[in-house]
Amino acid sequence: MGGLGIGLGLGLLILAVLSTFAGPVAEFATTRPVGQGSLVIYLGVAVTALASSALIYAPGILLALGLSGPVQGMTSVVLKGLIWSMLWLTLAPGVVSLVLPQPLTGVGFSLFLILSALPGALLVAHRGLPEGAALNAGQDMAALLAVPLLLLALLLPKFVWENFNGDGVHSYYSLRNMVLTGSPFWPKEAGNMASYPSLSTSSAVVFSSFTLRFFGENELSARLSVLPQMSFLTVAVLGLVRWRRPAPLGNGAVVALGLALVLFAATLGWHATYHPSFADIALPLAREPLVVVAALGVIWFFLQREYLWLFAFLLLLLLSIPSAVGLIGMWLGAVFLVWRPIPWARLFLAGGLTVAAMAVTMVAPMVMVHFGLPVPGDEFSSGNLLRRLRFVSVAEVERFWFWLVPCGLLPGLAVLTWFWQDRLSRALSLVALGYFALFYLQAYRVLPHHFAPVPILSLIVFWRLAPVVTRPRLATGLALAGVAAGLWLARPDDWAPNTASTSFAAGWRLESIDPGAFHAEDVRVLQDLISLAFSEQALATEGLVRGAASPIMLYYYVTSTDLPDMPPEFIMRKGAALPGEVLMAESDGHVLVATSPEAAEVGLLPTLAQSSVNARFYVPRRILFGTGPKDGPRPVWDLAALTGLR
Repeated sequence: MGGLGIGLGLGLLILAVLSTFAGPVAEFATTRPVGQGSLVIYLGVAVTALASSALIYAPGILLALGLSGPVQGMTSVVLKGLIWSMLWLTLAPGVVSLVLPQPLTGVGFSLFLILSALPGALLVAHRGLPEGAALNAGQDMAALLAVPLLLLALLLPKFVWENFNGDGVHSYYSLRNMVLTGSPFWPKEAGNMASYPSLSTSSAVVFSSFTLRFFGENELSARLSVLPQMSFLTVAVLGLVRWRRPAPLGNGAVVALGLALVLFAATLGWHATYHPSFADIALPLAREPLVVVAALGVIWFFLQREYLWLFAFLLLLLLSIPSAVGLIGMWLGAVFLVWRPIPWARLFLAGGLTVAAMAVTMVAPMVMVHFGLPVPGDEFSSGNLLRRLRFVSVAEVERFWFWLVPCGLLPGLAVLTWFWQDRLSRALSLVALGYFALFYLQAYRVLPHHFAPVPILSLIVFWRLAPVVTRPRLATGLALAGVAAGLWLARPDDWAPNTASTSFAAGWRLESIDPGAFHAEDVRVLQDLISLAFSEQALATEGLVRGAASPIMLYYYVTSTDLPDMPPEFIMRKGAALPGEVLMAESDGHVLVATSPEAAEVGLLPTLAQSSVNARFYVPRRILFGTGPKDGPRPVWDLAALTGLR
């Protein structure tokens, strides 16, 4: 046991030392020209990202390991460690910051994590590893390391050199707000900034803020949290694939499964976006794997009959996605339909725990209001989801790509092979079908990431099918071919990172804004000016320029980064337009002017760079932001009108 304790201590020390290089590596990587030193940058980012992730979650995983009884592999321990770490790292840094002049970042955060990991390390050193912890450990460790490393290699230009889009930079400022204030939510004075996160999307902000503490304030730090999320997802998927599987999972199968998970993340990283030209890893990709982990955690601990942890993951799921209640209900309903005998006690207990978790999420905002704390936004709330269900359509058949492609074609078909499935697989198939229908039928505001749980559930079903279990080599070969086909279908139209934001921002000057401090009110005024100045151009381009020229994106690059030196084309200032300038808009004592008629005519068009979103995944603006019933070849029906509610 002494050797185990020494090994743990040295391991934590090495992780802490490597993590201290995260900030310098991020600064070096993001300031290089696109593509320059890619191999060195990849190695630096890979080492520091994995080291910092391991250090961040070591306190929780070691504590879960030390408290654990006999286990069947590491799935339960790793998932419990995720909850312990998120709970501790959400509360403790804020308390520590009360007595420190600066937030916990860099070396200070490393020291804090080492101290946080000591109780768990001492417990493991004293008790030893729990019985069964080493089962499949080699496969699990290889997979949870390989999946994020392959994803980083495949998407390195997007991680390092791509500009923020509007959603990505909004996520970045929310992470920054979490680090600086200890809360993921904004005060009401923040205006549109306060719309995100809602309570039902707040867990991703908490999770991703840990990475920002190491890598600093830049695009890379807002994206890297997807790597540990993919590690947790890999462990959860492997655990459910192995659950009472009649034969072990071979190494080839683990390779094929891992590649499918890489394809899943890459597909969302390339194509899940509200922006007309490109997707930003910072949002939604850096949120969706955590959503699926939360859903799989609910299923896992339901199967394990560990009800305290079931409640923890129910709460995590409710804090991760607006459709959580529907997803939970589908799982419980599927168990009722396919489990024999029906596990009444478990279903009633899980239902009661769901109600209790929902009660927590309803009471929490009231408590925040009572104590004068910032309250959740409502951009992605459950209420918004219900309103979107009012208008339905069955004509958007392109959405089947969102299910079939991300994990390599075959898993999407596996849910239809009912007679080859055991009861767990049948329950997962019903959930996948129901959840796909929930978003397929919505007429508007539906993107590939809304279907994220569906391909993952299908992937688990595929690797549990009876023919796959009995003929693993053939199944592995077919799965690899499916992943290759999926990669071809999901490939972006343009592999280069989008850098149009910095090029466009270089022509702007925000003279009435203090570049040394972030003020959400400044973003609101800038948004008003842009909306007024370019309303005709937005109409002429069917809203494309409005989606591309995000005011908060423009604010970030003008105030926080070094831009190419060029004469200004647009100036925001307090006061009035000067002789020779073209007045574009006025708002709250501020004006937006163009320095020439030519600049005024071109306007926002330079933001419309070549799109990397291929045709299979591109969602037209009429679907993203449409409303109301419609006739024609793609009819939209108003359920409220059809049922007499309106």
